Amino acid sequence: MAFSIVPTRTEHRELIARTIEKVEDMIMAALEVGIPWDFHMFPEFLE
Repeated sequence: MAFSIVPTRTEHRELIARTIEKVEDMIMAALEVGIPWDFHMFPEFLE
């Protein structure tokens, strides 16, 4: 099973980040700083 941050609606960002935190054993603060969250769909993410 794979998880991705794309696409993500604004209201689901925290849920996605917490899922990655648990599944990938990442620190939530690092995700908040490391992911710009300025995208909604895959083409925007690639830009």
